[in-house]
Amino acid sequence: MNIKQKRILFSACVLFLIILYFVLPPFRGFVDQAVSIITSGEAGQLQQFILSYGVFAPAISTFLMVLAVIIAPIPTFIITFTNGLSYGVLLGGLLSWGSALIGAAICYYLAHFFGRPLVVKLVPARPLDWADEFFEKYGVYAVILSRVVPVVSYGAASYAAGLTKIKFVPYMIGTAIGQTPGTFLYSYIGASATNSYTFLFWLFGAIIVFGVLASILKKWISRKSSQKDRR
Repeated sequence: MNIKQKRILFSACVLFLIILYFVLPPFRGFVDQAVSIITSGEAGQLQQFILSYGVFAPAISTFLMVLAVIIAPIPTFIITFTNGLSYGVLLGGLLSWGSALIGAAICYYLAHFFGRPLVVKLVPARPLDWADEFFEKYGVYAVILSRVVPVVSYGAASYAAGLTKIKFVPYMIGTAIGQTPGTFLYSYIGASATNSYTFLFWLFGAIIVFGVLASILKKWISRKSSQKDRR
């Protein structure tokens, strides 16, 4: 399948979902309710919403994660937190990790195929410009860092990567590596949320850990970039 065919396929899928949203009131109501709950930050309410679908709950969680990634300003960590609360550290973490990767791949290809005119309609200009410069300068190392320490939203970083020369496979590998610590840490915090003291302890610890990792990775990336410039 060549690029033109892939672009047509993506366009058809996006158009189909848009038509569903406006033509089917139940689907529109589902999406609107889900977005409202996610943006409210109420993990308990989101958990009830997801689990109300029974055996289809993991599929609903996956859809919500992909939706949150594509609509870049929507926070994804609350879904990761809720999956940990609902399914535990391992299963909840794997569910969030895999569904976030799907969203990352879709965002990359949307940006890659349709370019900046589409992306600027989905992502605020300021974080997009920052991510553009960061990714162009540091390449795949920037992908890893942006996943470890989400200085811009997950979706914004995904779209920005699709606008650069970073290849898809290195991008996905960097994303998979970089998002692993945060995904399972948030899952652990979610699984421990029934104990308020444990929750606060791990939340505070997460802030410290991410700060230290950001400092280490920034120095490492700068050193790699300097070595590359000297060659």
